[in-house]
Amino acid sequence: PPSSGVRGNAGALKDKAMRAVVTGGGGYFGYKLGCALASSGASVVLYDIHKPIWEIPNGVVCIQV
Repeated sequence: PPSSGVRGNAGALKDKAMRAVVTGGGGYFGYKLGCALASSGASVVLYDIHKPIWEIPNGVVCIQV
């Protein structure tokens, strides 16, 4: 097979920071997912019509629409 130059983790780039948008981030599961991603080093945006009732950790931004 031709070499694409990408190895392991289905093409994840190690030199790029991981970024994630979590829709429904104001609810329990979206909030927990966002916190888990942030604790793994991702830059996270929680996007929801409601702001989470829990404390928003460092590295997480909440957008209420």
